[in-house]
Amino acid sequence: MRVALVLSTFRPMFSSLVLLAALAMPSFAHAAPPRVRFDTDATAVATDVTTDEQLKTNPQTRVLAVELRVSMLLEAGSEDDLKEVLITVDSPEQRARVVDFFPRTEMSSDAAGPIARQETTELQHTLDVSGNLLPSLRVGPAEVQTSPGVGNHWTEKKTALETYQRLAPKKLLRASGTLHAGHGVFFKLHPSNQESLQGTHMFRLQLAVPAEWRYDRLVVTCQARGVSKVLFVKQEETAGQGRMTVGLYLSGDAAAQRAANRLANAYLIDLHARQNGEARGAKR
Repeated sequence: MRVALVLSTFRPMFSSLVLLAALAMPSFAHAAPPRVRFDTDATAVATDVTTDEQLKTNPQTRVLAVELRVSMLLEAGSEDDLKEVLITVDSPEQRARVVDFFPRTEMSSDAAGPIARQETTELQHTLDVSGNLLPSLRVGPAEVQTSPGVGNHWTEKKTALETYQRLAPKKLLRASGTLHAGHGVFFKLHPSNQESLQGTHMFRLQLAVPAEWRYDRLVVTCQARGVSKVLFVKQEETAGQGRMTVGLYLSGDAAAQRAANRLANAYLIDLHARQNGEARGAKR
């Protein structure tokens, strides 16, 4: 009963101390996650890179090379709190199939080379010989047992030195692969001490399309994940996202370029209309 009384007395005091500590150290009490904004070009050009061998094998298909630029801007927070960025590129009508992409999955290490390691092994053998070298002596009425305890020690010591190199541990820098039965591709980027996630990133695709293809659209979806801190507790949450339509057209085809621009503009008009509708709904 006395223990319960003591706890009830100090519980409000402890809560007050925690609150005062949180108010005194706002940067530690609550640190918002980083905020990332994404951007990309409204249109992209596709270059026909079909080889003669591919034409012979499948004359109804063309292979196109496409480069997409995605920019990332850190508007708030620290890049150290960014955990990963996921970028996906899709052909929503599934008229284009991904046959190759870059960058590929890559591991990285902070160490410049292998780690050297030495191990030393010592073997020691000791031989101890001792015994009673003198017999028992009788002095007067009593018998005295003499035990000089003479001992000899031999020690043999062998040392073995082994030197070898161990590969430095690596962590995932980026991962990539296909989606939606090959009609999309993803790129997952992780922070590194050697390069920044901010800035422009180039993604290269090779797409298989019908031989009569002239223009289309791709949907680029971006999402950043970051870490926020509340009273020394870390929790992961979304740090930015975006969904953008990119008009795609065949190189040298002016009419296809104009059509791709119309696709991109229609997306922007629809995006602005949805944003304005959400803003009006929030004011109500």
